[in-house]
Amino acid sequence: MVAKQIEKDFGEASLEIEITDKPEDTFPDILSQMADQIKGLIDLNPAKFFQLLYRIDLSENKIKKAITEDQRDANLVIAEQILFREMQKVLFRLQYSNNPAHKALLNIK
Repeated sequence: MVAKQIEKDFGEASLEIEITDKPEDTFPDILSQMADQIKGLIDLNPAKFFQLLYRIDLSENKIKKAITEDQRDANLVIAEQILFREMQKVLFRLQYSNNPAHKALLNIK
């Protein structure tokens, strides 16, 4: 569900994140794709990068703080922040869904 949310949000920004149903497609693979797309956006179209952050509902301040506190590659840090936010969105949607199957995923009665 999280991978599909990432695919959807990046797709809305005309960015392709290739996600398949293969078990070998792991979050590190998705993070790597996201980091590559983010680098391209920041280099070629910063305004579109900020639109993506807005769409995902991730503040510039949170990104700046994460980059400042983490000495790794900034694009990877940003990708991780996006992944975390996308996970939150999916969990919130599941938690407040009236669908019994969604509630079962979270073990909510």
